[in-house]
Amino acid sequence: MKNHVFLIQAHRYPELLRRILKRLESSNHFFYINIDSKAKNQDEFKSAISEISGIRQVTHRNIIHGGFSQIDCTVSQLRDSYQDELNFAYFHSISGQDYPCVSNGEFDSVFENGDKSYMLCDTESEALERRVGPYIERLEHWYFMDVFNGPIARKLHVPGILKLLLWPIHRPLKFMDRIYGGWNWFSLSRKSINYLLDYLQSHKDYLDRFKYSFCTDEIVYSTVLRPVREQLNIETRNSLRFVEWYPKRPAKQLPLTLEASEYQDIVHSNALFCRKVAIPESLELMNLIDEKCLGN
Repeated sequence: MKNHVFLIQAHRYPELLRRILKRLESSNHFFYINIDSKAKNQDEFKSAISEISGIRQVTHRNIIHGGFSQIDCTVSQLRDSYQDELNFAYFHSISGQDYPCVSNGEFDSVFENGDKSYMLCDTESEALERRVGPYIERLEHWYFMDVFNGPIARKLHVPGILKLLLWPIHRPLKFMDRIYGGWNWFSLSRKSINYLLDYLQSHKDYLDRFKYSFCTDEIVYSTVLRPVREQLNIETRNSLRFVEWYPKRPAKQLPLTLEASEYQDIVHSNALFCRKVAIPESLELMNLIDEKCLGN
């Protein structure tokens, strides 16, 4: 069987992280985990993962939503896990709120007889439209979430004030004509990760350009990998994740926090993970998924 590594960023719900890890636990499944340093329940997280087999690394980076810290964490996990002596065949990026919705046997069978990768990327028309819209706003202005993220700075709205003061000062956009957006939750082969890491190593200014930007974790990987999708055998319209952006019921925020009412849609989606789940809202859903998977 091929070895798989799961690159996880968690910041809430220690008991949920444990449940996810227990579902994925297998002799060929391994874990690189970052538990956000801001989490106040560090002892609970430590206890939750204490008896999980296959954990190769646990870090405690401070992750700021929308900041470069998200990119930096994932790239660090990729570099460390790529060098791991276990020689992982596949690298799966998930959050601490992504729940497996197939059995481990079904999961492994998707990847066992090939080298196909999966990540959702823009189509050409989507990229052309967004390059003159949201992507410019994310990249050409200055954002300071990663720098001023302490409680006092947040209370005084320092990042927002600095953003407004510097808004008229536009940053150079050297590669807007080749930007592609996409999800930062992916399942990529070793060949794809090798290409990505080689690119980042030989184009160090590329990664630096995403510092002080906003939500560019949804741009940085797809911009590198989509142009070589055929060469690397990447399916760019299927991430193997079920995410509900257009819910059939009222939602407080998007993507929708999944509940039992989404169960049939998840089952028929052929996704490997569903996101995002939460406690207690998703408990019944997770129980239904477990019943299905344990019956296989």
